[in-house]
Amino acid sequence: MKKKLVLMTSALMAISLLAGCNKHTHEWGEVTYTWSADNATCTAERVCKGDESHKETEVANSTYNVVSEAKCEEDGTGRYSVSFTNEAFTTQTKDITLEAIGHEWGTPTYTWSDDYSSCTATRVCKNDPNHIESETADSAYTEIIPATCDTDGSAVYDAAFENEAFEVQSHEITLPATGHEWGAITYTWSDDNLTCTARRVCAHDATHVDTETVNSTYVVVEEAKCEEDGIGRYTADFTKEAFANQTKDIALEAIGHDYQFAEFVWTEFTAQAKYVCSHDASHVQLHDATVTNEVTTQPGCETEGVRTYTATYDGHTSTKTGPVSATGHDWDTPTYTWSADHTSCKAEKICSNDASHKIEETVNSVRTIENPTYEESSKRERYTATFADSSFETQIYDIVLEKYHGETPLLSKDGKHVKYGIYPQTNVNDATLVSALNALTTPESNGWYLYDNEYYAKVSATTNYSSYVFDNGTTIVNGTTYWFKCEPITWNVLSNTNGEYYILSSVLLDAHCYYNSTSTRTIGGKTIYPTNYEYSDIRTWLNADFYNSAFVLGNSYIQTTTVDNSASTTNSSSNKYTCNNTQDKVFLPSYQDYINSSYGFSTSTGSTDTRCCRTTDWARARGAYYDTDSGSHQYNGYYWTRSPRGDYANGTMRVGTSGYIDSFNVDRTSSSVRPGLSITIA
Repeated sequence: MKKKLVLMTSALMAISLLAGCNKHTHEWGEVTYTWSADNATCTAERVCKGDESHKETEVANSTYNVVSEAKCEEDGTGRYSVSFTNEAFTTQTKDITLEAIGHEWGTPTYTWSDDYSSCTATRVCKNDPNHIESETADSAYTEIIPATCDTDGSAVYDAAFENEAFEVQSHEITLPATGHEWGAITYTWSDDNLTCTARRVCAHDATHVDTETVNSTYVVVEEAKCEEDGIGRYTADFTKEAFANQTKDIALEAIGHDYQFAEFVWTEFTAQAKYVCSHDASHVQLHDATVTNEVTTQPGCETEGVRTYTATYDGHTSTKTGPVSATGHDWDTPTYTWSADHTSCKAEKICSNDASHKIEETVNSVRTIENPTYEESSKRERYTATFADSSFETQIYDIVLEKYHGETPLLSKDGKHVKYGIYPQTNVNDATLVSALNALTTPESNGWYLYDNEYYAKVSATTNYSSYVFDNGTTIVNGTTYWFKCEPITWNVLSNTNGEYYILSSVLLDAHCYYNSTSTRTIGGKTIYPTNYEYSDIRTWLNADFYNSAFVLGNSYIQTTTVDNSASTTNSSSNKYTCNNTQDKVFLPSYQDYINSSYGFSTSTGSTDTRCCRTTDWARARGAYYDTDSGSHQYNGYYWTRSPRGDYANGTMRVGTSGYIDSFNVDRTSSSVRPGLSITIA
């Protein structure tokens, strides 16, 4: 009935308009669509540009369906759709968010390990059986009643879980009676070896003892010789089967030698004293003699000397002489001494064998001024001393003239990287330095502080992640003020066209939302979507706050770039959320830039190390998200492109922690910033 009334109204309006517009043809303006608060209806309206009193309006009821169901941890999507009878009005849709339903956990189950050393608690979500919480807890063993030789005992295993949803579990076991556990048998001979006692004790009860003592028998096994002992043997035979028969051998001392000194036997410059037994000449003993030596004629660097060796043993002596080689020159490590004004350098080396043997060389140095380079990024005065004697190394003395703070671009030798500008990056955790920085009261023009020729910045941490840390291991505590060193920014060179370089930050320098709201705006009569780059918060921040801080010491090399914001730079050639081209000093690369192989990126939108980028300490303190998993992507963040998503007014394309490309709501502050710019290097 309502639809018929709308049609009648439209018809009457059309008749009325025809009656009143016999002098001109309708030129309709742009159609506007207005949803009711409960999304049950949508009103379409257009107004004649020739006569604003001429309007066409239609109110249509919406239909609703669920596009994607809400899950435990993920929101779903509901969609309202309306169709109009007036062909001038197009079908409209409006999506709403269905909040995640959360987990509904089932009753926990508990599983003990085979040896009861641990227990595993598990519970499964009733909404999604793939959602499982599990925890394995080590058990504590407690003996309640000890087992004895004849009686059983008992013990219990208790497992407590950190997850409060899981209850403490207990498992009681029976400890069987141990029976007798006889210890090792000991055998004890009497002092005269005429008896032997065997004894064993139960390990469970020391009062349980088994013992037997028997008399031994004795025989001579081997007679003693001149150089060898003989053997006598006592044997004890036990009657109890548990005890093994025992034997004990005693030494019958050898009759010994009567050795007499005969001579010294020299081998090179070692000697032995030779003794021969008076009982048997085939029995000979050689004893190492003590050999001392002294140089009786000193050698020179080029002349031999004489060394006398003296062998001594038990009051007997013998001597022998040998040559002492010429020492040759033994040069000490060269020393180098610069003149006070560094215009000359003296090299000197001295022979350790003869201090009168000396080599000296003094040369004038060459003075040069070394401008900053990518590898040595400070301007320095360099003095170089080169010696004619090849045993002396070239000496360099540097005096730092100016500390490099990113004033000018420095290109690496391979042309792949540039250092330019400075920005806070690394957390300062040296207590002495932090104390000195806290005493500073006057910042520089860009808000940073100058101390000992270095720039530092401080910020109160705004992270929402309690487990986050800086590179030095310090835990980031929200609301705590930290200091950071301002360091030269390293840029990756994406392209070089006749000295104009398109460069991209090699790290994620900061965290910032794309735009602070997901609502549309009207500027100059035009609808501005949240993903509009021209009017985005991040573009304003890059070309004001970031630009004025990072390049405060030198920005003349930065070019104003015409930034292409057309649909061709996005993920959809028919993208209706694009904006005008902009003129920028600093900008975000586009979606198409990040799949451009000539820039060194993978052409796929999936995970790839070519797009992975690591967060700085500063970015983390400013709220940047990073990957906490230990692996190749740890500390990587996700970061914005400038390109709006083609089918969603609130989503801007971004790069993930493993290099994949997807979209993200514009108002998220945890996304990082990876700026790009164009510079000219002569």
